Amino acid sequence: MAKLRQKSLQSQNPSKRQLRAAYLSCVALSLRKTARVVSSIYDDSVRRAGIRSTQFQILAGLSVMPGISITGLSESIDADRTTIQRSLERLIKRGWIESGRAITGNVRELNVTPAGERKLAEAYEYWESAQKQVVSAIGSKRARGLLRELKAVRTVNAIELRG
Repeated sequence: MAKLRQKSLQSQNPSKRQLRAAYLSCVALSLRKTARVVSSIYDDSVRRAGIRSTQFQILAGLSVMPGISITGLSESIDADRTTIQRSLERLIKRGWIESGRAITGNVRELNVTPAGERKLAEAYEYWESAQKQVVSAIGSKRARGLLRELKAVRTVNAIELRG
């Protein structure tokens, strides 16, 4: 019986050709590799302002959504609440954002401080430079299309993918 089970498992193993095709066509791997390349362009650029691209995005998000909660912020940038919390602590320590209690409930409101607004303004020119570099490299029409396609991928329901 054990030999039969082992033979059955061996026959289910994918071939090298199948594994190669899986490796070369994996959407997750391709997105991860692309994200690393693009993130490094933005990080290298905004680093000149003494900030990371993730910090820039949090500051920009809080600037356009003042008073948002940590949960709301984590949902808006689709990041784990714990990860956001660590980033927020660094930004609070630097005096770039402040966290206060909302009028009702136990929700913490997040806001950019005047020092944070100055840092955001300083970093914006570097972010804009990175944005132009990426858009120029792929073309503005492709960049707009890419943003539409990435939004479509993000909105795919996980259940649909499993089905």
